[in-house]
Amino acid sequence: MHTAADLGALLDHLGAVDAVALSARLPAGVRRDVLAEGLPVGPEVRRAVVEWVVAHGAGEDRRALLGGPEPEAEADVLAALADVADPGLRTAVYLHPDASATLRRQMLAGGPGALPVPDELRTVLLGARSRQLLGPACGAADPELAAHAARVVRGPRRQPPPQAPDEVYAWLRGLFAAMPADFPGTFPELLATAAAATDTWPSTPTIRAGVPAWIP
Repeated sequence: MHTAADLGALLDHLGAVDAVALSARLPAGVRRDVLAEGLPVGPEVRRAVVEWVVAHGAGEDRRALLGGPEPEAEADVLAALADVADPGLRTAVYLHPDASATLRRQMLAGGPGALPVPDELRTVLLGARSRQLLGPACGAADPELAAHAARVVRGPRRQPPPQAPDEVYAWLRGLFAAMPADFPGTFPELLATAAAATDTWPSTPTIRAGVPAWIP
């Protein structure tokens, strides 16, 4: 009995056209197992299979791309699914733990040709208190969403979180200074951890790239 990983490896050994043709002919249940657990890793074949699923697959195929019980969907898959005009799927993409703040901001930004924010997602966000979910909504085209996010997403002393790299650095330095004397860590470790773990600040890539030069 071939596993999803075996079939995914087989797809990797085929050209993009043949991999798509085989994916289309697999029994539905087997194909969804492959999409959830054995997606090809070769970039050309992977891109071709994902594009076929987005354009021609059933809704269950697209949801399978989000993964199984412990999903680890990758950025390219989530970005492709975010452009599908399926409100339930787009809600699942936004709420997916691997969805980046950048992708979430794009999904809420509006503009010509943009897909509307799904009603289900809008309801979830208006009732949310999570900075991770609401940080990207601060610039949402929907004024009610943006206002709710602005009320919830706050930094120290109820001020908006800093944006510029030097402001973020100063904020983290102040945070570290307020730590108890027995805090088991150093400021460079705190700075590196914050830069690696947070992408709700537009300046975070700059911070991450500049961490070595900024360590006092």
